[in-house]
Amino acid sequence: MSRKEQMNSRIAAVNTLASAYKQETDISAIDELTKLYRHSIFQDVLSDTVKCSNPETDIFSLVLLDVDRFDTLNHRDGYTKGDRFLRLAGIAVLHTLRNDDIAGHMRDDVFGILLHDISGVDARQVIERVKHAISQSTKSGVTISAGIATYPNCGTTADELLTNAFSALNVAKLRGQDRINLYEPDAFGGEVELYTIMVVDDDDQNRKLLRAFLTEPGYEIVETSSADDALQRIRKGQIDLILSDVRMPGMDGYEFCRRVKSAESTQMIPFVLITAHTETEQRVKGIDSGADDFLTKPLDRFELIARTKSLLRVRKMNREYTTIESVLFTLINAIEAKDSYTQGHTERVATIAAEVGRRMGLTSNSISALRLGGILHDIGKIGISGSVLNKEGPLSENEWDLMKSHTELGYKICIPLKRSLGKALDIVRHHHEKLDGSSYPDGLSVDALSIETRITTVVDMYDAMTTNRPYRLAMSREKAVQILQEEVSAGKIDGTVLNILKEVVHASSEHDHRSEDPIDQKRKKILIIEDDNLNMKLVRTILQLEEYRVLEASDAESGILLARDERPDLILMDIQLPGMNGITAARTLREQDEFEQIPIIAISSYAMRADIKAAMDAGFEDYITKPIDMETFPQVIAQCLAVTSSNTGGQN
Repeated sequence: MSRKEQMNSRIAAVNTLASAYKQETDISAIDELTKLYRHSIFQDVLSDTVKCSNPETDIFSLVLLDVDRFDTLNHRDGYTKGDRFLRLAGIAVLHTLRNDDIAGHMRDDVFGILLHDISGVDARQVIERVKHAISQSTKSGVTISAGIATYPNCGTTADELLTNAFSALNVAKLRGQDRINLYEPDAFGGEVELYTIMVVDDDDQNRKLLRAFLTEPGYEIVETSSADDALQRIRKGQIDLILSDVRMPGMDGYEFCRRVKSAESTQMIPFVLITAHTETEQRVKGIDSGADDFLTKPLDRFELIARTKSLLRVRKMNREYTTIESVLFTLINAIEAKDSYTQGHTERVATIAAEVGRRMGLTSNSISALRLGGILHDIGKIGISGSVLNKEGPLSENEWDLMKSHTELGYKICIPLKRSLGKALDIVRHHHEKLDGSSYPDGLSVDALSIETRITTVVDMYDAMTTNRPYRLAMSREKAVQILQEEVSAGKIDGTVLNILKEVVHASSEHDHRSEDPIDQKRKKILIIEDDNLNMKLVRTILQLEEYRVLEASDAESGILLARDERPDLILMDIQLPGMNGITAARTLREQDEFEQIPIIAISSYAMRADIKAAMDAGFEDYITKPIDMETFPQVIAQCLAVTSSNTGGQN
């Protein structure tokens, strides 16, 4: 059958389904708002397509598009403009697709697209065009995330494809939004995580239904029939997700959610309200109570599973990042207090090593390892006496043995974070190893040393030689490179790494000699207003690694004064501040013409959804949730600054 014949056959089949739907329900198969097929028709088309497809010869892609932060758009611009966005987006989708591609309005801000004869990689290109068309049509600046599942690789039934497309979509949103994610069968495998999910509902049948839906490996379901019983159960042990009905005798779901979110020990538990109501007032009430998500009865099994997986990933991230932030930066603070030389050294090594990794084409995971490894590589020096660290003369043999022990000590300190640090842990232990096996602590040679470790070794040596030490003055860049070249000739360090390092050094030297470029994103000034020292340290370190200039204030009043004096290019402000809170401070800044074009980003706990709504109303452009994702955070900042530069023609 030719392509044209296949297309005509598919169109005829869809028309038949649409006519049958209209005859049975007396409702048009086309959604009046978006002009796309209704949810039920789209799922029928998907099921029919699967039945008529041969996994040996046929291929098609199921795509789910989700408008990022659509609730924020509604709250900021009003629900009428939100509906207008959906209408224009639906029309843009229709105009971009081929005649036999099928698009449906799945729910609220989610669209479904069925792309015939297109694999996942090609589907990504199609969806990029769709996203561009939506952006051009709506002129809203709102971003779109997408998840793609391809038949037959990602599923051979409609249920499998829907579930996997939802999973891919949630991963896209979790990784920073405005992304297209292809479902990979192996990406969701591996070691099974164990999670405890609490189901709270006074109706036995509803609890049984949820239990029947949540059959994933590793899920332990805890049931309670009242919010009071649920609170008692939460106090007894770990709960990773709460699914709660709204209407219950005694304490209702809103009050139950409010109590969970108001307690420091439980506020990071993802909380989903399940309700039969779809009215805006009910959703707003849920947001005000702190709910992280909503599900509407009757429940859609695919949506429930996908939302559950997404929120459990958030729960996992919260645990990991909370651990790594607190331990990592406590250690850094300890060593900085002991050896003032180390602070500048570790940040420079992290920055330069990451740049070398970028130029070598390493993955984002490897570059993250270079950053963390650079920051932590000398952390073992907290166990070395200050008199040895800061000794002006040469070290004795015993003192040198003690100094060398910092690699093993640092490794022992960081080993509890092995899962979070990954290759950065190897850097901590092996950054003094040489390729010929002649160094410490383990005498490893080239085959046993990762590229991340080899990069850090060269950068660490270069920075140590070009900065002042207690026992000698800094040598010139040229002299340091000459010595490193001799090390390459002797087979001790990686020559490829050195060549890339020389490129970085040359680029840095050129940068030092040219005048400041106002369009250069790396020279932008960012003001952080944050009262928590640990969070301030985390944000400052990440921004400095990206070479931004950082200004700091610990309260709103001093932050406003600093903003007036320094005119930052972007302001990052915690919502919960002592005295004047961040929401009031944002309103104060927005009342002044000089801050009209300066973006202000809120920093908020993941649970504080009501605060986020109030923040957007007060004039914040965007928000970032704690704990901060160290990988996606720089991307959010860069995107915000890029938009600001384009809006102002590159001028402040």
